Amino acid sequence: MAQDTLLKKLDEVAGRAKQLVREKNEATAKTPFLEREASELRSLISLAESKADEMLRVGTKDQTPQAINAAVESKGIQQFGGSPPSPPKGRKSGFPRAFGLD
Repeated sequence: MAQDTLLKKLDEVAGRAKQLVREKNEATAKTPFLEREASELRSLISLAESKADEMLRVGTKDQTPQAINAAVESKGIQQFGGSPPSPPKGRKSGFPRAFGLD
């Protein structure tokens, strides 16, 4: 009886050892892939940092972004020699009735 119990435990230990060897082999096989992936991520981070630095340098060279200049200098439709359209007759505003502004 004691021998049967010991044999069962030995089989369990052998099965667990095989499982651990299998897991170790899988982890070892994944290592080069993960190292390549980590290297690619480092490269992407470096590229993103350099692009961000470049964008910050351009912004600090006394250059105001185009959108800000356009908003300050734009006179809207008057810029094109016209005047804003007037609302349709009988309406106070050009918004549709759905907004309840009539």
